Amino acid sequence: MNTFRIATLLLAGLPAVAHAQSQQCYQDTVPLSTTNWQEQMSVPQFDPALGTLVSVDITLSGGIAGEAKAENTSPSPGALDFLYQAEIELFDVGGTSLIVTTPQLNILNNVQGFDGIIDFGGTSGVTHANLSANDSDSASAPADVPLVDFIGLGTVTLDCEARGMSLVTGPGNVVSQFLTNAEATLDVCYNYIPADPGPDGPDCVGIDRRRPGSLLLYPEFDNREGMATLVTITNVGGPEIDAHFVYIDAENCQEFDRNVRLTPNDTFTLLTPFHNPNMERGYLYVYARDPETGEAVVHNHLIGHLMEFDAIAQGAHSINAVSFKGIGEEGAPTDLDADDVRDLDGLEYDEAPDQILIPRFLGQTQGNQSDLIFVGLSGGQAFSTTVDFLIYNDNEEVFSNEYTFECWDRVSLLEISNLFGQGFLQSTDHDATEILGAPGRESGWIRLDGAIAQSSTTVIQDPAFYAVLVEYVNATQSAADLPFELCVQDNGALLPRGLQGDIDAD
Repeated sequence: MNTFRIATLLLAGLPAVAHAQSQQCYQDTVPLSTTNWQEQMSVPQFDPALGTLVSVDITLSGGIAGEAKAENTSPSPGALDFLYQAEIELFDVGGTSLIVTTPQLNILNNVQGFDGIIDFGGTSGVTHANLSANDSDSASAPADVPLVDFIGLGTVTLDCEARGMSLVTGPGNVVSQFLTNAEATLDVCYNYIPADPGPDGPDCVGIDRRRPGSLLLYPEFDNREGMATLVTITNVGGPEIDAHFVYIDAENCQEFDRNVRLTPNDTFTLLTPFHNPNMERGYLYVYARDPETGEAVVHNHLIGHLMEFDAIAQGAHSINAVSFKGIGEEGAPTDLDADDVRDLDGLEYDEAPDQILIPRFLGQTQGNQSDLIFVGLSGGQAFSTTVDFLIYNDNEEVFSNEYTFECWDRVSLLEISNLFGQGFLQSTDHDATEILGAPGRESGWIRLDGAIAQSSTTVIQDPAFYAVLVEYVNATQSAADLPFELCVQDNGALLPRGLQGDIDAD
């Protein structure tokens, strides 16, 4: 008789907010029965209304119980070597072997030559009663089986077999007898991101990045040969202010800074190779400072923009700066903890986004590769950042991946994963009618969430970061825009230098 159990819990170490992954587990069992048996094991599918399924952990545990007997019928003494075991095998939905677990027990007995009676006793025979052994093994989706098999409102039914595989060896002739009973337990755990509570949910607020702020993040600059980046900052109101530019080098996260005085309604545009000729590429941020004291202050009147030119490919794209509002009254200092770090914590400046949502990517080929720009916003110079991906095709199928970068990176989608490839997307259960008007070209969308940031001494769970997709339709034509954001988190900072990151952060 099969039984179910269900448990829902938050994965260890993750807070109970909208971005946390949750886990839901089901169990089915086949009770102890004489081998050889064939049974079906079933668990409910993952209800997509709960959220987005990331992965499935599948564990098959097997146990055996019974007895083993043997008689040495040779005239010579020797050893009876028992291997008491069974194979318990689980098959996937398509009938392919998924997990094999082999509970087993080894026993060695020295016996005399045959005593004339096959009674599995005396001086030449052995009987072992009340034997038992256990074993388990695991598989996962999407690594071993398709994730889609486990999504729906029905059940997942998997075939399971148990086969007795016991044997005994000894001196010459041996008579043996085994009684083997086997049981199996199937555990299926769904790891998922709970459904978004929506913009009015209690744990999910959003930030308007397209309004003036006190700190602007420019996701990239490129000073390499044949490249140029045009950066603009504008003071749309308020008093005279110093715009403090901080360039961050992609290679080592070192900084180079400069000041620009902006009067009310002033705008300043520069080519980055002339403003900062010492770095090849990376990102920059600009924040308002009091012209007399040099303190970082609230001045929510700054807007900005960048345009990147590729003289070799003769292409260009542009991106608005990412705006962070200063918290407090106009002119108030923002460095509340006096650490000379711009804290994106809702106390000094707006919080960083929790998740990044990119509404479209095109199926990638070797001749057509779009790029993702990453900026690490938790930890600082000494930290690497790992980002979790949920990659959706055009028919609600979801695939997971992760990517790790140091400080800043611009990387092609195919370097991150072949899951973005045109060929892979065509092999999925995609919508054959999309893209409408160009059905031969695949597309999808991306959900990004911070997994971990770490230095040699410190680990930050769910780090803040920013990401922008630069999309290419051919080698010369590219376009970019700020992504959508979901919720906020308060552990961002620009830019700590130590191994502990921003030690004032929660």
